[in-house]
Amino acid sequence: SAYIVLCLKPAIQFTIYEQLRLALLKRRAGPGGAANNKMKQLSAAQAFVLGALARAISTLIVYPYIRAKVLTMMKMKTA
Repeated sequence: SAYIVLCLKPAIQFTIYEQLRLALLKRRAGPGGAANNKMKQLSAAQAFVLGALARAISTLIVYPYIRAKVLTMMKMKTA
């Protein structure tokens, strides 16, 4: 069970990244929307920060499963 959730971590991370990216772009566009193409893109620094934030959030979500996996492996090793 823990292994399945850990396999989903990249999908969780990507989903969080995309939601953060869309929220940032929507906020940047303002109430009328953006006609400017530059407003539809993130800078490299912004993409990096959003990616790091998405990874941190996804790790917090799956951490209990990571811990369960480690404890299970420790029990198997000592048995």
